[in-house]
Amino acid sequence: MKQEIMNTLDTLKKASGLPIKYLSEKIGLSSRKISVWRKGSIGSENKCIPKSHWITPEERKAVEDFKRENPFFGYVLLTWMMIDRDIAYMSPSSVYRILVECGLNNKWRKPTSDSKKTGFDQPKSIHEHWHTDISYINFKGSFVYLICVLDGFSRAVLSWSIATKMESLDVQLVLWDACEKWLGGDRERGIRLITDKGSQFSTKEFKQTLKEYSITNVRTSVNHPQSNGKIERFHGTIKSELIREIPKYSLEQVRYEVGHWIEHYNNVRLHSAIGYVAPMDVFYGRKDSILRERKEKLIEGKLKRKQYSESIKLVLVA
Repeated sequence: MKQEIMNTLDTLKKASGLPIKYLSEKIGLSSRKISVWRKGSIGSENKCIPKSHWITPEERKAVEDFKRENPFFGYVLLTWMMIDRDIAYMSPSSVYRILVECGLNNKWRKPTSDSKKTGFDQPKSIHEHWHTDISYINFKGSFVYLICVLDGFSRAVLSWSIATKMESLDVQLVLWDACEKWLGGDRERGIRLITDKGSQFSTKEFKQTLKEYSITNVRTSVNHPQSNGKIERFHGTIKSELIREIPKYSLEQVRYEVGHWIEHYNNVRLHSAIGYVAPMDVFYGRKDSILRERKEKLIEGKLKRKQYSESIKLVLVA
């Protein structure tokens, strides 16, 4: 069978004038494999036929193009983004192999933290744990302050503000906005609000706001396993993906850019810690249906590759 394929390629080359490399890739075989065959490498006869799971040239190109459009995303995130956008349906391992083969798998990975440091028992639904913190933003030689309230289950940002001073009143206003927007008249949720030990979270006025909404304040220590890691990671992400990159001509512009990014983060950006869906997909209970749809698309992708493989076999045996 190998000899028949090589003879067919030679015939096609003479008839079309196209190079062997181009022709071999069109049927799912690398030019290197053809070269090995010509040198008499011993192998199974079945290896010359494209397998039903082999990635098609069109799929390979789609992955390479999408990676070039999104150079800073890792292969797992790229996989689910492509599936959700109907670009290519394949597993993360297949995407990884393609990126390695074409030299595009260059995402830097942070060291993973100690898995034993699990901290608090993780929330099982929205509005069980909220997290709030203050993050510095360098602005024209001084600082402004990003204050956020984040839901620990969905990772959605429920309220945010950029303040010119780091005062308790600013934190209160963001918390109050989150409560009014998402809790309404329900003041018996029993939310745990996780904060650090900053003075802004210990004032009489702040404690009164907590009492009004039956919120329990859990104050953590820096670098402790039960620290405010979820919102700290969020602040790190928004700084690396947005704040360090945008020109800061005015405070209004910074607020606009941050608001636009948070809207994208909540509704579009896939989050690795919640199964590569967007925070609002978890918040509104859409996660399971999204995962089911992805599974169906992966099955569809396998079926199309099988059909492609069968069509190539027909060409080779004709």
